[in-house]
Amino acid sequence: MDTIEKQIDEFRYEAADGAKVRIVEDMAVNEDERVIPFLLEVLSDADEFELARVEAAKLLGSGFEVQRERICEVLAQVLDMTHPSEAVFSSVMDAASAYDHHSPELRAALREAEARLLDADPEVALRRESSSRDAELALGFLDELGGLDL
Repeated sequence: MDTIEKQIDEFRYEAADGAKVRIVEDMAVNEDERVIPFLLEVLSDADEFELARVEAAKLLGSGFEVQRERICEVLAQVLDMTHPSEAVFSSVMDAASAYDHHSPELRAALREAEARLLDADPEVALRRESSSRDAELALGFLDELGGLDL
């Protein structure tokens, strides 16, 4: 049994919730082909420890090229689920934004999830509208100054 198998077995059968987050974080430094399916499994399990799911979404959001189609498929499925946890939902939304240009299905799931979020919480819609307006004003101000010279 190699290190990856040991970590996955520990996660599934022995680890307390806090240790699960550590195991998921440890997976980030390993390029083994079993890591992405494991992260997708953790993320898609609605009964799994919330912080482990958030960490899995963060790692997936780093834009893996391998297994990209499967990642897009699972992210779209997770976005279609109802999310009692705002942290998991936000981290999945962030991860999905790293891949949405690769998958029309994921792009559609992302738009639907955003629409549900806006419908469910008018305060979010107001904050988003305010943020967009502030960003437009800032960009207009930068244009007036001659742009941003980096």
